[in-house]
Amino acid sequence: MTKFKLIIILVFTVFLQACSSSDTESSASENTFDRAAMLVNTADNLIIPAFEGFEAKITKLEVSATAFKTAATQENLEDVRKTLHLAYITWQQAAIFEGGNNSRWGPSANLLLRRYVNTYPTKANNIETAILSNTYNFEVDFTIQGLPAIEYLVYGSASDDAAILNLFTNDSNAADRHKYIMAIITIMKEKTGNLLNTWKTSYRDTFVASTGTGVNSSTSKLLNGYSEYYEQQIRKQKLGGPLGKFTQGTIYANDIESIYAKQSKKYLIVANQAALDFYEGKAFASSSKGLSLKDYIASKEAQLALDFSIKLKGVNTALNAISGDYHQHISKSTTEVNTAYDAMQSVVASIKVDLFAAIGNSISYQDTDGD
Repeated sequence: MTKFKLIIILVFTVFLQACSSSDTESSASENTFDRAAMLVNTADNLIIPAFEGFEAKITKLEVSATAFKTAATQENLEDVRKTLHLAYITWQQAAIFEGGNNSRWGPSANLLLRRYVNTYPTKANNIETAILSNTYNFEVDFTIQGLPAIEYLVYGSASDDAAILNLFTNDSNAADRHKYIMAIITIMKEKTGNLLNTWKTSYRDTFVASTGTGVNSSTSKLLNGYSEYYEQQIRKQKLGGPLGKFTQGTIYANDIESIYAKQSKKYLIVANQAALDFYEGKAFASSSKGLSLKDYIASKEAQLALDFSIKLKGVNTALNAISGDYHQHISKSTTEVNTAYDAMQSVVASIKVDLFAAIGNSISYQDTDGD
C-alpha cells in the first residue's frame, strides 16, 4: 500500500468518525427534551382544568338564569350579566385548545364546541324570530345561540334596562324568552360535558402517549391548532376582520365580539394572554408553570423562545394602549387598533415561520390568508 493511499484511508476514516459523532450528538440533542412531560403538563394542568373551569362557569350562569326566570328583577338581571361575563372570560382561556376551523384536534374535532358557545356576530333578528315562533334548531343554526345570543338578550334586546326587564316580565313572549336562554345554556353544558368526558376517559391518555413529532403527533396537533387559532380566531375575528384587513379596507365594526356588553377589548386581551400562558406552560387559574412549548423551542433556539414571549406580551401592551370605546376605534380605524393588529401580525408570522422551523414541524392545515 502506497503512502498516498494510506493517507486517503486515514482521512476517510476520520471523516466517517466525525460524521458518526455529529449524528449521535444531534440525535442526543433531539432526545434530551422530555416531550412526554410537556404533554402531561399541557393536558393535566392547562387543557382539562380550563374546560372544567368553563363548565363550572356555565353552571353558575344556569343558576343565575334560573333565578332570573323566577323573578326578573334588576338585581337578578345584573347577576345574569355577571355570570355571563365570567363564562366569557373562561371561554377565552379554554377556546385556544379547540384549534382553528381546519386544525381542530382531539374531542373538539368532532364536537365543534366553539360553534355552540361563541359564534359571532349573533343574528338578533333571527333570535327574535326563533323566540316568537318557539321553533329553533341549535344543531343547525349557530348564529342564534351561545354566549353572544344571551348577551344580546340581556344587554341589547331593548333600549334600556327597564325595557329589557319588561320583555322578560310583561311581554306576551316573556316566558319564551326565559325558555330560550335556558335552552342555550343546556346545549352549552351538554357539549362541554361531552368534551370533558372524552378527555378524561380516553383522549388524555392517547394525547400524552403520542410523544413523536410526526404530522399526527400531539406536538404537531398542538402547534397547528395554536397557529390557526391565533391567526384566525384572535387576530382575524376579534380585530382584523372588523377592521377591514381582509375586505379591502371595508370596515365591519359591528362584527366585533361582545358588541352589546362592550367587553371586546377585555376578551381580546384575555385571549392573547391565554396564548402566552399556554406557550409558557402556565397552569389554568394558577401561577405555577410546567414544561411547555417555550421550553421545547428553547431546547432548539433559546433566543427565539424568549423573543416569542416578548412578542405576545407586546400585543397586550398595544391592546392596553387602546383607550375608550373599542367599537369606535374600529369604526375609525385608529392608529391604536392598527398598531395592535401589526403586533398580532408579527406573532402570526413568528409562529408560522420560526416556531415550526425550530422544532422541524410543518403547517398541516389549509392556509388561505397568504401571509
